Amino acid sequence: STRNLIETEPGLSLSLSHIAFQAGNGQAGVSMADIVNGGGSSDDVTSYAYPGGLFDFTVSELPVAGQSVNVVLAQLAPVPANALYRKLMPGGWQEFVEDANNALASAAGADGFCPPPGDAAYTTGLTAGHWCVQLTIEDGGPNDADESANHNVVDPGGVAQILATDVEVQVSGGGGGSVHPLWLALLMLLGLPRAVVSGQGRARQ
Repeated sequence: STRNLIETEPGLSLSLSHIAFQAGNGQAGVSMADIVNGGGSSDDVTSYAYPGGLFDFTVSELPVAGQSVNVVLAQLAPVPANALYRKLMPGGWQEFVEDANNALASAAGADGFCPPPGDAAYTTGLTAGHWCVQLTIEDGGPNDADESANHNVVDPGGVAQILATDVEVQVSGGGGGSVHPLWLALLMLLGLPRAVVSGQGRARQ
């Protein structure tokens, strides 16, 4: 009654992966500090927030190596606008890869209550305001952190919200074009009076 659940398909085993296990909290939810302590990268911390939580789990006992599996994550906060799913892979953080065998979906659900994996309530993509996220992950595919088709799927990651983006600011000129701020600064400097230092150490214009 006090914890949200992660669910997968019947007949499969769902357990804590190594970061969550090392954190010692008895849950799949982890912090960025837990990820760093477990040997992961914190590169995402300045660019993304994870209001719905970060999760580290393993789905095992897949009957067919290389198959795709559905996992439902009950979020700690509703999906934000323009959300992404970010994954920690051996090479660092990346966006969840969507293709014929890997997909993202979400359902309205409620705080702590989600439809089961594969339910018709899940719609393609991450919809703002939804409480439930379904991952379809291919064993050994681009979103499987162990990178092997070995009857196991490993997923450290979470729904991300972009904190800031690099935007090039342009200032409109009178001729209908635009001037980059660096050019404006250079023109201003060239227009200033130049100071010349005399032999007596005084500056004159």
